[in-house]
Amino acid sequence: MPKILNDVDHLIFEKAEELFCSKGYDNVDMKTLAAECDIAVGTLYNYYPNKKELYLAVVLESWKDTFKKLEKIDTQIDSNNYIHKAIEILYDDVYNRQGIGNTMMRGSLEGDKEFKYVEEFIHESIKKIFKGVEKKPTFSKYKHIDDKLMFFLMSMIVTMAKGGPQDRDENISLIFEATKAYYK
Repeated sequence: MPKILNDVDHLIFEKAEELFCSKGYDNVDMKTLAAECDIAVGTLYNYYPNKKELYLAVVLESWKDTFKKLEKIDTQIDSNNYIHKAIEILYDDVYNRQGIGNTMMRGSLEGDKEFKYVEEFIHESIKKIFKGVEKKPTFSKYKHIDDKLMFFLMSMIVTMAKGGPQDRDENISLIFEATKAYYK
């Protein structure tokens, strides 16, 4: 008699997220994931046709959670507080992901269309968060300034989040001060 499992999709997703964060994309295979979930490999493939689709679903969902948090920031507060709160959320969530997005960035650079699509979705969503914050006139003259600011901000966050929790407040403060140079 087959085993009846409740909420298998959620279990697979949670275990996949744990494994991708702790071991990295290249060191996780569907057989290991199935064993972690205590399900047959075939059952796993009923939910996700391959590791890449599962990985992209995990990355996308984690970023959607981040964007929900960012959307909850009160837009009526002054721009400095808004920017600081947004940086805190981005920093903490990037840190908590433990580099899970590295494979996606590598895949995007190598021309993988699915990885590129998810990366562009993330970038566009981050740009929207800062769209309403007025830029200093000095920077408004540059072409594609929103793209450049987003890359600047995310490069600093990703790089500094690797430093660990002991430097969190100092890193966020530095990122905020550097970012503040662009906004009124």
